[in-house]
Amino acid sequence: MKQSYIGEFNRRFTVSASVEVSAFVPCTRDDLDRVFSIHTERTVNRDNTVITRK
Repeated sequence: MKQSYIGEFNRRFTVSASVEVSAFVPCTRDDLDRVFSIHTERTVNRDNTVITRK
C-alpha cells in the first residue's frame, strides 16, 4: 500500500524544475562557525561575578 500510494502521489504532483542549473551554494568555514555558535550577553559585576541573561 505504501509503495502504491507514493507512486500515485508522485505521478499526480511531480513537476519538472523550471531551471535545470543547481542552486547549491557551498558554505565557507566562517559561515559554519557563525551558524553553529551560541552568542550570549554576559555582564561582569563589580565583585567579579558574571551574570548571563537569556
